[in-house]
Amino acid sequence: MMVALWPIHKLVGIKRIIVTTLQASSGAGKQAVEQLKEECSRIASGGYENVHVNLENKAMPQQLAFNCFPHIGGFAESDYTSEEWKLVKETHKIMHDDKIKVSATTVRDSG
Repeated sequence: MMVALWPIHKLVGIKRIIVTTLQASSGAGKQAVEQLKEECSRIASGGYENVHVNLENKAMPQQLAFNCFPHIGGFAESDYTSEEWKLVKETHKIMHDDKIKVSATTVRDSG
């Protein structure tokens, strides 16, 4: 994102960025991939009921298979998650401008 926005910012300036990231469950690590695999297997063999109950490899507290949830990381100030704050802070750092307003939403999906 910053590679595309930096030349624009240099030329005319940017006041606000609204960004949403969709991040695959694999971004949460091997255990999340195993959870997704097990949930998909359960769904394929019998439907959606109790897919998330008694899993051996549970990386996430919620069902990953065929699901998405609009938070990555724990919640921090102003109801943003740690991943969303990371986007805000990295944008300010890379653009060398703390005045840019950044509205970020991060979503984890089964991708």
